[in-house]
Amino acid sequence: DVYVVGGRITRSLADYFFTHMQVIRSGLTLIAPNANTWPHYVLNMKEGDVLVAFDVRRYEHDVLRLAETVTARGVKLILFTDQWGSPAAKLATAAGCAMAISAGSVMSFAASSMLASANASRSVSASVNSPRSRPLSCIVRTCRPVRDSLDAA
Repeated sequence: DVYVVGGRITRSLADYFFTHMQVIRSGLTLIAPNANTWPHYVLNMKEGDVLVAFDVRRYEHDVLRLAETVTARGVKLILFTDQWGSPAAKLATAAGCAMAISAGSVMSFAASSMLASANASRSVSASVNSPRSRPLSCIVRTCRPVRDSLDAA
């Protein structure tokens, strides 16, 4: 199964990604925005499941805690973050980093939205011959692996 989550700011990106992926894939769950409800989702996650998380500056501590909890249970983390890198990146199997542009206290996530769209589009293209059964491997291949780059830093 695949679970999708976003923080206070990135919730709309998670919802957008979920909406597109839902068309081609079963077993997809959009995690509710209230972190108080997240333990209910964690109880249903099992080893081999995937958590797709969106986390950008001002990073959500709740997203990090969720990532720590589920990766300890054998859930794979695919992370969409910004150029500074979410603290959850150290736990990610793969991550996509996109430039976030600040205009004072408001940030533009157009690049993050494009990254999510590109990955959803690639998944749709890859699943034309077997709709609703394609694994997320097409997304993992398009994301930049983060473990090696974090170890080198």
